[in-house]
Amino acid sequence: MTPVPHDEPHRNMRQLDALFSVLLLSCSLFVYARAVQGDFVSYDDGVYVTENAFVQSGLNARSVAWAFTNGHSGNWQPLTWLSHMLDCEVFGMAPWGHHFTNILLHAMNAALLYLALKSMTPKTGASLFVAAFFALHPAHVESVAWVSERKDVLSVFFGLLALLAYAAYAKKPRWTAYAVLVCFYALSLLAKPMLVTLPVVLLLLDFWPLRRMRTDGHGRARTDTDSKDSRGVLGLVVEKLPLFVLAGGVSLVTVFAQRNAMSSLEGLPLGMRLSNAAIACWRYIYKALWPFDLAVFYPHPRETIPPAIALTAAAALMAVTLAAILLRRRSPFLLTGWLWFLITLLPVIGIIQVGVQAMADRYTYLPYIGLGIVGAWGVPHVLPKGFATKVTLTLFALALAGFWSWRTVVQVGYWRDSETLFRHSLAVTGENEVALNGLANALIAQARLEEALPYLERAARMNAANAETFYNLGTVYQGMGRSDSAIAYYQQAIQVNPGYSRAYNNLGVTLMGQNRHEEAAQALLKALEADPANVEAVGNYGAALLSTGKLDEAESHLRSALERFPEEASLHNNLGAVLAAKGEVAGAREAFAEALRLDPGFPEAQRGLDAMNAAPRTHGSFGLQ
Repeated sequence: MTPVPHDEPHRNMRQLDALFSVLLLSCSLFVYARAVQGDFVSYDDGVYVTENAFVQSGLNARSVAWAFTNGHSGNWQPLTWLSHMLDCEVFGMAPWGHHFTNILLHAMNAALLYLALKSMTPKTGASLFVAAFFALHPAHVESVAWVSERKDVLSVFFGLLALLAYAAYAKKPRWTAYAVLVCFYALSLLAKPMLVTLPVVLLLLDFWPLRRMRTDGHGRARTDTDSKDSRGVLGLVVEKLPLFVLAGGVSLVTVFAQRNAMSSLEGLPLGMRLSNAAIACWRYIYKALWPFDLAVFYPHPRETIPPAIALTAAAALMAVTLAAILLRRRSPFLLTGWLWFLITLLPVIGIIQVGVQAMADRYTYLPYIGLGIVGAWGVPHVLPKGFATKVTLTLFALALAGFWSWRTVVQVGYWRDSETLFRHSLAVTGENEVALNGLANALIAQARLEEALPYLERAARMNAANAETFYNLGTVYQGMGRSDSAIAYYQQAIQVNPGYSRAYNNLGVTLMGQNRHEEAAQALLKALEADPANVEAVGNYGAALLSTGKLDEAESHLRSALERFPEEASLHNNLGAVLAAKGEVAGAREAFAEALRLDPGFPEAQRGLDAMNAAPRTHGSFGLQ
């Protein structure tokens, strides 16, 4: 008999792992395929891509510097900005390319999760189930089909690579493996600070399945299956100090970046936040089991939670946690999975409230892995052992995968465009100001102003302190030609939010339309003070200076702006108009031509260039004979 090579079983297992990884990647790509047909949506995609001049300019020295030095959108996430810039370099403004990057990252995340779990435990079936749950569950559609949530899929991509590096380090502790872990963790935090809890998750994995944690109090490993690198809890914490330092530093930066977006305790008391947090945990579990009625926005209940319900939810969470602790020897996976779910939810559970949502599907992207672990290891644990049980569990897992895939395909369809997305949200969650504004924005973008108006009026009645509603009302009335009403609503938006750059910009434009140029210039200057990166306001301020006859100041402003935004066609056009007004025909012609090179369909630039070409050139200056 020919002897079997010693490493043959390992080679076969590696081949099987590779096969399952490819299967997970392929299934993920398949169920999300229709997402590439989706458009950008009006909810944050403007901030991240469609209205962001730095991102649209692609990867260059100015945009990269901006990515690392700003807290735009309330987060410090330079790697996410760089990924969006790279998409613009490769795909331009074609939505399908930006969607495809999200889908590909998610598919790779599913494969990486399987490989990470498989490297820490010999359970192929359980690891595959958790990865399939992650890959196919419809709650993750928001993180994948929404271009703005690139930060989710990118952060978890590097987080899972860090997990793989840690698994290698746990098997054979070496400083090189640890350095790789630190590097991947830093990259994850540079994409999004969601994984600030990863050091604690690694401690949970030390307990199970890595079994690196000594728990008998005598310096010995608990069982024969424990790692040879077993340590006490303090030793494992000290081992992760560099990771805790990274997490702490990024947390401080994030709190600073989000300081203007955080709800005050007066507006949302701590008791209400804690009540909503307890209930939200159970709502997330419910949606994991029954993934219907998923929406882009779930309104915060504010003061409508009965104390008895909140206390019951909190007591139930504590009871499950206590049960997991008591069962830690017999069912260690329960403690690791349950605490993974709770701890990774902690940064986004709303105790530090950013925004006005009660919960969000995107917040489940990492925490649901913990629930998957509980199910994948827990269900077989309580069932009788045997071939029939394995067959039954396999068939049940396949049925669940099919169910999740169906629901994901359906959910992806709601992200086709802004109107579909927010009509679905209103149908699922009832009327709320965010969904009403979102739908109105979608209609405004299609110039369906009369249709948008009733939604905005209802949103204004629901909340008289929502600056976005007043801004949108101003936009509608401006589009209708009712400038006095538009000005009043823009001023109301500014009164609610004194740092509302877009409202100042639109106010300035409307005032210019009434020939109130000095007032317009003041409003546009305030728009730039609130947001120096508001390119539209940059160009409009130059136009306002031109209208007030401050030609030298307008030229200086626009040339300075073009050093920051050299790819912005409107700035070149406005500079051409200023130079034309100064009689500098050659310079104006050059500026208009550059605007047309950047945007061949720019009618104002074409008219300006035509005028310059027809201008007398006797002395090389506009208007001289």
